[in-house]
Amino acid sequence: MWGGVLGWCAGPRHSSASVNKRGKAGKFKDLGACDLGLGRTGSERPRYATSVADRSATNLASRLAAQWIEFERAWLGLTTPPWLVRTREAAWRPQPLADSCPRCATPVGAFEVEVDAKGRFSCPECRGLRLPWDACVRLGDYDGLLRDAVAEVKFTAWRSLGRAIGRELGQLLAERLTQAGVPPERVALVPMPTTLWRRMFRGVDHTLVLTRGVRERLPGASIVRPISRRHRPSQLDVPQSQRRANVAKSMAARPRAAEPAANIEVIIVVDDVMTTGATMREACRAVRQWLATPSGGRGGEGGSIGRKATPKVWAAVVAGPVAEGRRDGRAQSDAATQIEDH
Repeated sequence: MWGGVLGWCAGPRHSSASVNKRGKAGKFKDLGACDLGLGRTGSERPRYATSVADRSATNLASRLAAQWIEFERAWLGLTTPPWLVRTREAAWRPQPLADSCPRCATPVGAFEVEVDAKGRFSCPECRGLRLPWDACVRLGDYDGLLRDAVAEVKFTAWRSLGRAIGRELGQLLAERLTQAGVPPERVALVPMPTTLWRRMFRGVDHTLVLTRGVRERLPGASIVRPISRRHRPSQLDVPQSQRRANVAKSMAARPRAAEPAANIEVIIVVDDVMTTGATMREACRAVRQWLATPSGGRGGEGGSIGRKATPKVWAAVVAGPVAEGRRDGRAQSDAATQIEDH
C-alpha cells in the first residue's frame, strides 16, 4: 500500500543523465500529492487547508513526498526533482507582464513604456525598430532554473518537463490575451521549426513539446506548422557578426500549408530562448509570408482551415537575456546563444 502511495506522491522524475546536477534535497513544504508534476499556475495551484484534518493530510503528503524524493536521489540516481519542487526550492516566479515591454519583452522600469497615437507600445530598447512581430511575451530571464530546465528539455528529451514549462508560458499568454480581448479559440500556435537532422539527433522536437504545454493553458487554441526550416551550420561555428545572416531565409512557408482558420486573430510563434532575436525574426517573416500566400492543404492540430482577415503575429519565448545591470550581459548572451541554436 505504501509503495502505491509513495509512487503517487513522487510525480515525474529524471535519470542521472540529466544536465543539471543537484545536491542534497531541501525540505519541501505544502506539496499536495497530485501537484508535484504540475506547473504552479491557474487552477492547479495547491489549495490551502481549511481544517485541522485537511492540514494534517497535507502535511503527511508533504512529508511522504519529500522522503520519497530523497530516497530517489540516494538510491535511484535521481538528480532533478519535478518542476514544481524545483520552483519552490528556488523561490522562482514567472516574470510579471507589467515588468516587461509588451512589444519586445525586455524588462523595463516604471514609465519606460510609451504608447503612440495608434496604440502601439515601445520601450527604449525597441523604439524606432521595425520588428516582425506585434507583441512578445517571455517567461523569464535565461538564468538559473530556466537555463537549466531549457537545456534539459532540449538535450535530454525530457518531455514532461517541457510541457510543464509550456504551461507556465501558456498562463502568461492567457493573461496577455485577456488584456487584448482575444479568446483562446481565436489563437493559433506555431512551434519554432527545427530540421529533421537535429530532431533525429536530439530525439525530441522540443519546441513542439513546449507548444503543447502552452495549449493546455489556452483551451480551444490550435497548433499549426505552416513553416519549414533548412539546415544551416550551427550558430556556435559562425562568428557573432554573421549569425543573423546565417539564419536569413532559412525558413519558408510550406508549399501545401493550410490557411489559418477564419476566426483566428492572433498567431503565436513559440520558442525556447531568444537572445539577438535573429531566429524569431526569420520565423515571423516566414509566418507573414504564409499569411500573404493563400494556399490549400491540410490543417494543424485541433483547428479548421480557411482565412478571412490577416491575424496579428506574436512571439512567445521561455527565456531571454538578463537585463543589463543585473548580470554581465555579454557573457550571458553568449551562453544563451548555445541554447538558441536549433
